[in-house]
Amino acid sequence: MKNVDIFYDKLKKEIEESPTGHLSLNSRVQLMKSINSYAIVNKIFYNCVLQVKRENSKEFAENELFYSLLFEAKEYLYNDNGKKEQFELLFNKYKEYLTEYNALGRMILSLCINIATDAIFILDIDEYDGSDDDKYDFEVWTPDFWAELIISGSNPFVKQKNVDVSKRKSYWLWYLEMVKIVCKFPDNEFVPLIYHKKDVKNNIIIPARNQLNQEIYLLFDKVTSIILELIPSKKKEECIKISFTSCLVDMLNISYSNGDKVNLNRIAENQICNMLRNIRKSMYENRKKEGAWFQIEVLVSDNSSYTLDFNYDNFERMPVYFQNPDWILGLIEDFPRSKEYTPHWLRKIIGKKIKYLD
Repeated sequence: MKNVDIFYDKLKKEIEESPTGHLSLNSRVQLMKSINSYAIVNKIFYNCVLQVKRENSKEFAENELFYSLLFEAKEYLYNDNGKKEQFELLFNKYKEYLTEYNALGRMILSLCINIATDAIFILDIDEYDGSDDDKYDFEVWTPDFWAELIISGSNPFVKQKNVDVSKRKSYWLWYLEMVKIVCKFPDNEFVPLIYHKKDVKNNIIIPARNQLNQEIYLLFDKVTSIILELIPSKKKEECIKISFTSCLVDMLNISYSNGDKVNLNRIAENQICNMLRNIRKSMYENRKKEGAWFQIEVLVSDNSSYTLDFNYDNFERMPVYFQNPDWILGLIEDFPRSKEYTPHWLRKIIGKKIKYLD
């Protein structure tokens, strides 16, 4: 992480002073090599793809294969499911099909081949001489660069009129923040993948949810600000992890990046729990049929930016203490959902005790 911090200010300055807003391949190569972990580098690439997904949700929603490949990447990178060799097979299998989707498809292909080759296209470029992305064939462009092209809507090496450079700069500044957090919390998803999760055994598909809006983000801003105000000044430069589980009772854990617990007084802890419960209620009111989450994890970086990860459907992720059917049923009574947003295990608990929303 210290290596990343050394590069951070330098690369931020490069982005801000660049007339095109582009972060050079040479700088990214140095940054990725300083991380010295192909697993983390591929997680960074994966999160670049997810950032594109967030800004192009319609295109992803229209192609189940995009989601399927991303989910396989997530399972391999974060849950150690599968083997890296499978991504070379996926690359070869879908290469012709995905290239028809231009940049989006090629970005996903790039993610697959980088996972398969331990990020060779940035960590071990053949006879690399410091050249930028434009000197290489598009087949070896990395996901971070593909994401820049898609999000900005233009190529930094092609002169065009009325190009919004701010989009490109915003993307790369986001990228630097993301890299810092991924390096500090490599085992935690930076951006949760909201996927049409298929329960293969019981043939249940959970649709994507969309309960977040600007008002909700402002409420989370307030929660994180309150927590940061309670942190000792000498600790403010560390990342903070907030874990909150709530059914009939609440469990709140706040820790630093090194695992040490953040100790709060009872009044502050109750205030934060109340705020998180109220946020859950507000999210539910936005789209009731999608249900309410059981858990949330918030990762707060040292510059106060944060990421959110919700658990609506995963029984195994819940602490054993909370895997009580009566407690779970109590939450569903307070926040009923439609059947399409109810996984098989939860349907078994609900039975005929609670009516689903239409």
